[in-house]
Amino acid sequence: MVAVVEFARSGGRRWYDFAPLFERAFGISLAEADRQWRGRLERVPAPPLSEREYAAYQRAAQFAYGVTLARDPGGLVTRPGGAAAYLEGLRATEALRRFDVAAATTAMQRGRQGLEAVQRSLNRTRLAVRAAVVGLAVLPIALSILLLAGPSLRNAWRDRRRRRAISPRRV
Repeated sequence: MVAVVEFARSGGRRWYDFAPLFERAFGISLAEADRQWRGRLERVPAPPLSEREYAAYQRAAQFAYGVTLARDPGGLVTRPGGAAAYLEGLRATEALRRFDVAAATTAMQRGRQGLEAVQRSLNRTRLAVRAAVVGLAVLPIALSILLLAGPSLRNAWRDRRRRRAISPRRV
């Protein structure tokens, strides 16, 4: 697990960074890991899955892949709540390795909730930054308009009140 977290934090975002970062984190080459994985698949037979179980397995596999590899795991882990979502992706991966569809589905659901929390946090941050930028851009403009147009508006308002006071009221 420590190696997985180190690998996720390494932050390789380009395809050609993947193999050296993988080897540094796990101590074996990507080709050797692939060879070991394929050997394990040949030794452990896959249990029969119903269509419903297969569909659930496929959704969990896509989620696990998306969280642990495809979605910039280093960036996910550094966000508030992202480490929990990443951990659920790893749990889903482990459950998938055992063909435990129920555990993988549960981990996927918890991981999706974590991802939604991360997304809400990111959206709040974006909105706050936009509000600050708009405030900093609009406030000086509005103040300068008020300062420039203020005397004219004040005089127009005063003239209007005078005219009302002078003109007879209609009943």
